[in-house]
Amino acid sequence: MKISFISTLDDYWGGSEPLWVHAAKVMAKEGHDVQVVIYEKDKLHPLLEELRKLATSFVLMKSWRVINNDSLISRLYYYLKKKANPDFNIKEILKFKGDVYVLNQPGNYVGCLTPDIHRLLLNIKNKYILIPHGDFEHVILRDEERNLAKVAYKNAQKVCFVSQRNALNVQHQLAMRLAPFKILDYPLNLKTKTYMNFPPIDDGFHLASVARFDAQCKGQDLLFSVLSQQKWKLRPIRINLYGTGKDESFLKELVTYYGLENKVFFHGHVANVQNIWKENHLLVMPSFAEGKPLALAEAMFCGRPAIVTDVAGNSELIHHQKNGYLISSPTTNLIDEALELAWNERDKWEDYGKKAHKFVSDNYDLNPIETLISIIIKCQKK
Repeated sequence: MKISFISTLDDYWGGSEPLWVHAAKVMAKEGHDVQVVIYEKDKLHPLLEELRKLATSFVLMKSWRVINNDSLISRLYYYLKKKANPDFNIKEILKFKGDVYVLNQPGNYVGCLTPDIHRLLLNIKNKYILIPHGDFEHVILRDEERNLAKVAYKNAQKVCFVSQRNALNVQHQLAMRLAPFKILDYPLNLKTKTYMNFPPIDDGFHLASVARFDAQCKGQDLLFSVLSQQKWKLRPIRINLYGTGKDESFLKELVTYYGLENKVFFHGHVANVQNIWKENHLLVMPSFAEGKPLALAEAMFCGRPAIVTDVAGNSELIHHQKNGYLISSPTTNLIDEALELAWNERDKWEDYGKKAHKFVSDNYDLNPIETLISIIIKCQKK
């Protein structure tokens, strides 16, 4: 069987990547011909480096975002190249002649609205699986964009969302009913799925923010604004940030601006998730957009409650004042309101964490890679 995995993530790595990467790795080891298609990057993530060695074909596309930021000479070069050969950026994908194509999009439309990828989808109609991830709640596409997105979703053999809410939002944004779709969970980056004992509170309460540093999406800047209030500065709470990203300098400057040097601490990327939850009591995610966050599921498996915004799949995991807290909307006053409620119930956090662990243990797919592979194989047989 020949399977082409295409990812339209422009960044080094993200939460949208482990599912398809691990599925591709398994299928390559099982003897399938696997093509991997990603955008050019300055450096490959170790999992992609490993996959490069296993893949039958490994294609690096030129990102149009990069082209548009390039020099005038580079832009002219690619314009002329495109004029001479409209398919130059997807030529190797089409040459592979896959039985099934898996298009992985970090956002609902990050890919299918890109001219090259849309052109590709028209060439592989009814042979591709669409996997959209992150979702801004209120997106109004232009008429042209909506029509293009409708074609991309309608022509997919199968659409796999990461949450029910994402599926509802896409259908609302496109004003179109979708054929039966599948909901996928993420592969967990945990050595064990067992409950971890609640950390001691000797030096106060530790709240963890586990997310890339992308404030427009993840809202860390709003959290800092809330914490700048005198009441929070006086309480025995610290915020530990785990991650990297384009807004790291901005967020560190905000910490200084708000005088939070003794409250907010940056720890970079931590590979072993359990090490995060040995030290922290609660996850806080004031996001504007999500899919169904892997960091949230992992925190819950470790036995930690969370304070998250009511966006995308968050409310499918967190039930307000039962295993965590929902922020109605990502605004400073509502973030403050949810934090205040949680603070007043801090004696319940350990119990909420146990309930969080039980909920995901009972409801989360522990074999999502096998689930995706099964969908791919069924699509090939149709």
